[in-house]
Amino acid sequence: MERERAELIAERVIARDQRRFVFDDEYALHMLVRENLFTGIPMPSASSSCTRSARRMPRPTAWALGSKLFWPAFFKRQGITFWLTFADKFGTPTAVGKYPPGASSGDQEKLLAALAAIAQDAGVIIPTAC
Repeated sequence: MERERAELIAERVIARDQRRFVFDDEYALHMLVRENLFTGIPMPSASSSCTRSARRMPRPTAWALGSKLFWPAFFKRQGITFWLTFADKFGTPTAVGKYPPGASSGDQEKLLAALAAIAQDAGVIIPTAC
């Protein structure tokens, strides 16, 4: 015997704040209301839809969306850091400091520190031509 297929078509989708919903011990969805802020009231299954992880997980919200978005967000932040450094380095001229041939390493470090104050990662020190 073949099962009949049923189609459900959503007329509208209303997003709600996820903090208003909890799961009970049977993983049934409950909505928190003012009269019952701890366990909430059961949501009728015909009028609500909820995405959640498999029952084998220790809790229904074990794998949140944030875990899937970590690497894209991380690379986005790192890319912004790279491009800001790139723009600072190549958008402005490179600061060049020249020291005399007999300058000590302490004097060279002071010169490099002064150049670092002008532009981040865009300074170079070289000896003056004899």
